[in-house]
Amino acid sequence: MPHYLIDGYNVIHAIPELKSVWVQHPEGHAARGHLLEMAVAILSSPNNQVSLIFDGKGDDLAMEHSKDDPSLAVIYTSKSQSADGCIEQMLDRSQHPEELIVVTGDNLIREAARARKAMTVSPGEFYDEVTSRRRLLDQILMKKRKYSDEDFGNRIPL
Repeated sequence: MPHYLIDGYNVIHAIPELKSVWVQHPEGHAARGHLLEMAVAILSSPNNQVSLIFDGKGDDLAMEHSKDDPSLAVIYTSKSQSADGCIEQMLDRSQHPEELIVVTGDNLIREAARARKAMTVSPGEFYDEVTSRRRLLDQILMKKRKYSDEDFGNRIPL
C-alpha cells in the first residue's frame, strides 16, 4: 500500500502556489491547509496513505488523524527533532520501505530514502500529480452532474 511521506514546509516553499499563500499568511495555517487539500487528492487512489510531516514547536511529537479518513495523518515533530529526522525514523522503522514515497526537495532526505529502497518525488512532480488528479476528479464530477440533471430528472406528470 503506497504511503506518501510529505516533507511539509519543504514542499510549501518549493511550490509557487503554496509559497504565495505562505507569504500572504506567514503564520502558516493557510499554506498548511492548502497542502492538506493537495494531499486529499492523492488519497483519491485506493489504498494510498498520506503523512504530512512538519517541524513542530512543542515538547512532544503530535499526530492528528482525519476523522473522515484515517489514512491521512498530520505529524508535528517535537522542537528537539526536525521533520527530516522524523522522516528518516519512519524510513528506518518501516517493514516495507519500498511502499514509501517521500515527497521532498531535500537532497539528503531523498538520498536517505533511496538508500532504503523508498521512492522519492520532487515537490514539482507532486504538484503535477495533484493537478492531474484534480482535473480527472473534476471531469468525473461534471459528467455525473450532467447525467443527474438531464437523465434522472422527475418525469412523472403531476
